[in-house]
Amino acid sequence: MKDASFERPLVIEPTASSQLKTLLFVSHAVAISVVFIFSQNLTVSLLLLPVVALSLLYYYRWHISNTLKKSVLSVQHHFQSNTQHKWSITPAESSKADLIVELLPSSFVSTGLIILNFKAEDNQRYTCIIFSDAITAEQHRQLRVRIKVLSNREEGNENLE
Repeated sequence: MKDASFERPLVIEPTASSQLKTLLFVSHAVAISVVFIFSQNLTVSLLLLPVVALSLLYYYRWHISNTLKKSVLSVQHHFQSNTQHKWSITPAESSKADLIVELLPSSFVSTGLIILNFKAEDNQRYTCIIFSDAITAEQHRQLRVRIKVLSNREEGNENLE
């Protein structure tokens, strides 16, 4: 049976998460510290410093400023019937309109964090990291519920086969 709250499409447009920013900066600061602590050679440490800085820039552009082609600007979920639904995303790529995608089982859902892994029809993969401060509490709850309900349905269908 379809819940009335599932009838409306769920549109998520995550904003820059301060929790994700903190995680990125702290993890890269730890990486820099480890390089300097465990490296016996100062030259090697100085050569690895730009690598860590480029990594920070890459992930910042991908998940915070959403300026990479594979960045996800919005996620939409639509129920079409009791048994059919569809996910679509809006990638940062200006040449592509909304893409119909499949939510992969490698996605992760918890109270404070949702990681959505998608695969498009052309096998391109997209990831959207949504901390609880990137969307409203109600949107975060609705997204968690939809993903859990859908995964339970799919597990139930696999058990029937």
